[in-house]
Amino acid sequence: MKHFFTILFFLINGFVAAQEISENEFFLAESYFREGEYEKATQIYKKLYDQSPFNSTYLFRLITCYQQTESFDIVENLLVNRIKKEPSQAYLHVFLGYNYSKKQQEDVAQIQYQKAIQSIENNNPYTITIARAFSDYNLLDYAILAYEKAMKVNPTANFGFQIAQIYGEKGEYQKMFEAYIDLLDSNERYLNLVQRSASKYITDDAENEANILFRKAVLQKSIKNPKNEWNILLSWLFIQQKEYEKAFVQEKALFNRNPTDVSMIFELGEIAFEDKNYETAQNCFQFIIEKNSFN
Repeated sequence: MKHFFTILFFLINGFVAAQEISENEFFLAESYFREGEYEKATQIYKKLYDQSPFNSTYLFRLITCYQQTESFDIVENLLVNRIKKEPSQAYLHVFLGYNYSKKQQEDVAQIQYQKAIQSIENNNPYTITIARAFSDYNLLDYAILAYEKAMKVNPTANFGFQIAQIYGEKGEYQKMFEAYIDLLDSNERYLNLVQRSASKYITDDAENEANILFRKAVLQKSIKNPKNEWNILLSWLFIQQKEYEKAFVQEKALFNRNPTDVSMIFELGEIAFEDKNYETAQNCFQFIIEKNSFN
């Protein structure tokens, strides 16, 4: 038994040491990569990839290095052989397609992209990897298509947040806000996430394009499917725009559905008072007094 634990100790230490070496080599390769020394980086990534062929990070970096040195045929052979051995790893079609695109073979590239998308219909476990690969290559429309198809195949999956982010990257703010609102409509727990995400685009200017599009998205959804979250979002938006009286209208609507809670109206009154909007502040506090007196 003593010998067993001694052997186990050396095996564990050897494994840890090997891991540390791999990590150090990866950091060195990353340093070369960032500095544009792709040939040096290639040698290390190739070694790491040979040791861990299922590590998509090593593969992605190795491919990128080859492409930076215009070694497109090497990438093609690498990926074609890999796909033959592991046809289930459909994200490899994205890598291969992009390599064809770099070779100015767009028609062949499109075929590979479609193969990756088609694989999602079989509830492919690499679905997220496929979508991320499209995003990494700035193939954003394909990334959206991948996420949408994944949700169609598996109704319990929800990639609304990822889709909204991609629309933001594309500068399609109306679709971005609609995606965020749809996400919140599917689950009220996303309220804070939607507010944080929208706050990156919302300003204190009510005429700002993003503000207008956000308000439009919320109002459209509130007509189709009324719920408290839309009043909360509108109140939040009006507060950002310093339109406190409009926010007060939304808060009163919320209070009418839950007449026991005046905390948000009180908070709104404090915000308005701090911003020297004394009229709205007075209206808020007067409303609270009247409701408490009535009770």
